Amino acid sequence: PMRQFVPVAAFAAFLLLLAISLVSIPRPGSSEILHQSFARAFARASIPSRLRDIPQAPRVVRRGRLDNLRRARGGWLMQAQDDDGVAFNAEAIETKMATSEMFKASDEFKRKSLVDSSLYQESSANRLKFWDDKAKDLEWFKPWTKTLIWDRPYAQWFVGGKLNAAYNCLDVNLKDKADKTAILWEGENGEVRNLSYRDLHERVNKLAAKLQTELGVKKGDTVVIYMPMIPDLTVAVLACARIGAIHSVVFGGFSAEALRDRVETITPKCIITADGGYRRGKVIPLKPMVDDALAPMSNPPPHVLVVRHLKDEKEPPMQEGRDIYFDDFIKDAPTEWPAEEMDSEDPLFVLFSSGTTGKPKG
Repeated sequence: PMRQFVPVAAFAAFLLLLAISLVSIPRPGSSEILHQSFARAFARASIPSRLRDIPQAPRVVRRGRLDNLRRARGGWLMQAQDDDGVAFNAEAIETKMATSEMFKASDEFKRKSLVDSSLYQESSANRLKFWDDKAKDLEWFKPWTKTLIWDRPYAQWFVGGKLNAAYNCLDVNLKDKADKTAILWEGENGEVRNLSYRDLHERVNKLAAKLQTELGVKKGDTVVIYMPMIPDLTVAVLACARIGAIHSVVFGGFSAEALRDRVETITPKCIITADGGYRRGKVIPLKPMVDDALAPMSNPPPHVLVVRHLKDEKEPPMQEGRDIYFDDFIKDAPTEWPAEEMDSEDPLFVLFSSGTTGKPKG
């Protein structure tokens, strides 16, 4: 057995040395042609099309050599040499794609703009006065007593001031824009909805009233919103803000597991979702995702509000005592509801990290 092994090992070593010499050393005649063909084929087969098809990228041909190609987080890390023997990598390719071309705004565009360079200069000259003046553009229930308390690393802005985000988005605009369009929405299936500020204000108030009186959601409680991009997503966000509840929007494309991670972290009083949504022509069921997310939980949220968005599709399964259709829920609610006075430092929402590198953090 040993006598048989030695010739086989020697032959394998010979083939390895031959391959290395063909790839690394340019040779005249047929050997060089073989080397070029091998290098081109290896480069074309190994380099992802995302990098390979970049016009500015150096080509790995002839004396060019691919030194290293490996997977890296978020893409590929490529180390190679171009025809002149200059080393480059994926980062260098990205740099070559950069441009220093400037697109200057026209005079007409400048005239219509709300800001100009003087705004930046003003903010740099006296930042506290700048933000003090800008904050006065908002409606405050109670003015602040101090613009900033800066005790590194902690900062408190507009100390003592009271306001409400939903009030500033809606009520303020009712004065002279009540019948103007607040949301113009068109869905993938061609459905169009046009909500005026008055329409939006009334729908937000109805949901806010019901959340507070029927479900017991109060200032400081959390609500998870897991919905497609439809007008009632905005309604849910503003209704939470109106009563001082802290909302957390979870992307409608996330899985049941991803949703569960976020629900377990902030323990919401309720989840606002939809039966589903449309994405690139496909129906994406959301309510079943919510059911799957909550099923294994020992202490799931007690209430789930469901917007009936997919009217042409089969109704989703509803759990008695927990699930409520959105429109039925707000049907008899009042169209006026007071906005909670919130401290300037009160939290408005929780935004989670993607969870790519570990458990999502909010």
